[in-house]
Amino acid sequence: MRFSPFRQWSDQPFNELMSLDILLTIPYHFSEAREEFRCMCESFLRLGRDNTRMNKAEKTFTELIKSTEVRKTDFKKTQYLLDNENLKSKFVKDILCMANAPGKDGYILLGVVEEKGRPQEIVGISCHHDSSELEQIVNGVVEEPIQFDYLPLTHEGRECALIHIPRSKCGPHWPKKDYGVLKKNVFYTRRASGNREASLKEIRDMFVSLDGGNDFTAEDLMRAGFKPGVTSEIVNALSIAQEQGNERLSRFLQSWIDVGERSSGIPEGWRSLISGFPIVSEDIGAPSLGTVVEAAKRISPWISKENRKEYHKTIRPLLGRLVGEVQAFLSDAAAAGGFPLIIHIGSPNLLWRLGLKSESGPYRIEESILKGIWSYGIPSVVHEKLRTIRPGNTWSGLLFDMVSRLPDPDRQRGSLLGKAQLSRLLYHWCATDPKDFYPPLDDIKRTPYEKFKGTVVGMYLDMAANDKEKS
Repeated sequence: MRFSPFRQWSDQPFNELMSLDILLTIPYHFSEAREEFRCMCESFLRLGRDNTRMNKAEKTFTELIKSTEVRKTDFKKTQYLLDNENLKSKFVKDILCMANAPGKDGYILLGVVEEKGRPQEIVGISCHHDSSELEQIVNGVVEEPIQFDYLPLTHEGRECALIHIPRSKCGPHWPKKDYGVLKKNVFYTRRASGNREASLKEIRDMFVSLDGGNDFTAEDLMRAGFKPGVTSEIVNALSIAQEQGNERLSRFLQSWIDVGERSSGIPEGWRSLISGFPIVSEDIGAPSLGTVVEAAKRISPWISKENRKEYHKTIRPLLGRLVGEVQAFLSDAAAAGGFPLIIHIGSPNLLWRLGLKSESGPYRIEESILKGIWSYGIPSVVHEKLRTIRPGNTWSGLLFDMVSRLPDPDRQRGSLLGKAQLSRLLYHWCATDPKDFYPPLDDIKRTPYEKFKGTVVGMYLDMAANDKEKS
């Protein structure tokens, strides 16, 4: 059953909870919920698509047990022992050989008895290692970090694990020091007969096949400003995206490179906005966001104060509608089972936000956005159960944080994940296949704007229209 906060936590349907009358009576949480929600969103950035990957790991494990292809599949009866350098080096060697071996991705299945390279019995393992500890062991020994995943799973009622080693696009790899059974500067690879030192021809083939069919190599990415330690992660993410038919990551990276070549010295925030926000605009159906990007490309606000003033003047009439479009998407996503998040602009005083008379005068939404005053609200019925939400359900927080960096991404931090660079957030967004979002983007049924009358979305769209008339 699909996870739906409002269906589980409230007797009222989501559309009613979004109505202005209900909003005036439902208590909302701001600062007290912010830290919990922020931690969940940071977990999403760290874990990314772990839920999806775990499901795929179980499926892959089952398929490999039945497969007749064994060249890049290894079976281990027990868990790796890491008590000393010699034992650790045997684990590093297995990963190293898989990463350097030609062909498809490599897999190590733990908890499986094998005979002559074929699985015979599932016996399970008694414990799991921490994946970050395994990465530190491997990458502390080899030249160029190796990207791999350690995925715990249950098969036939027994605890097992799948180690997935993608064909490395940042290789070849070799030990940078003598370490247990490994010799410094010696290349290792895997054949059907097992792991061994590579021949001269095999070493030559490793260097020739570096590109691996990707549009970008590690060298391309480093020239574009990405740090060496990140390139292997990105190249492997590109391979996964290509397998899934997800072209958004490739588009983002190509645009990032193109923008950097055209505009030398452009700040990271503006480069990210121009490269990634057009994709976000398409994903969520927010044309005003795309129009803001076009204005930034045309005016180059980062160059001078005059340019920035012209940019603000140009986009000012768009900002209210932009908030309405983003809130409309968040509302439709919540109705499909996603995390409910209400955007707030300016003062947390709801009556003032509604434009009712106050000491401060009528509310002008675009003025607060130009000042970067973004916040969000979480209905109390959701806040009470906040700790039970899985991080994979909080990608709506990622969207809010990216948009909250408008209009000046070089000057304002996100209102939720302020320490994270915008480029990193957009990378996660574009690397995630639309089917892996929760709810999947294709499952979000869009509501015509005119049907949002009397809701938060309608409020923002009405205020945007009023602001445009006053401008």
